[in-house]
Amino acid sequence: MGCIILPIFYMVDPRDIRHQTGSYQKAFRQHVKNFHGKAIQSWKDALSKAGALK
Repeated sequence: MGCIILPIFYMVDPRDIRHQTGSYQKAFRQHVKNFHGKAIQSWKDALSKAGALK
């Protein structure tokens, strides 16, 4: 869509982002109810990549 999104993670354990645990896991469970599985998976993949950045 031509948009650039810059994630900002403050006082967050990168493992929680990479593996979608903790509050991220809870948020994804809620989003599954509102969005299609394909969109959720692409969000999870993007967060995994962002969590791996140094």
